[in-house]
Amino acid sequence: MTDKNVASADPIVQAIRAAVRAEVREAVAEAIASHLTAGDQWLALRDAGVSVKTLRSAIKSGALPARKVGRSLMVRRADLDAWLERRPLRTPTPTVAPGEDPIAAALAAGKLRVVR
Repeated sequence: MTDKNVASADPIVQAIRAAVRAEVREAVAEAIASHLTAGDQWLALRDAGVSVKTLRSAIKSGALPARKVGRSLMVRRADLDAWLERRPLRTPTPTVAPGEDPIAAALAAGKLRVVR
């Protein structure tokens, strides 16, 4: 075994290389994102404040434009804000009328049973 093979098999060296690769990828993505369009703020999906799964779904459906930078998808802050404004808010539908006993309603609907 040569010295090069010994160094590359060392778990510490591998961990350092992986950390350096991750840092370089992030720095490159940030540098590219900062130059995508002057004046626009670009965000990685993980930094957008919305579930990544939800954002990917919106991008796939065409509702939210995005650009791929390296391995990361980036969205413009303005596009994200506009998409969030267009989204309908989901309000929970009340399952019990105001003033009604929730346990009595669940029993009547067959969603609850009494075990003795």
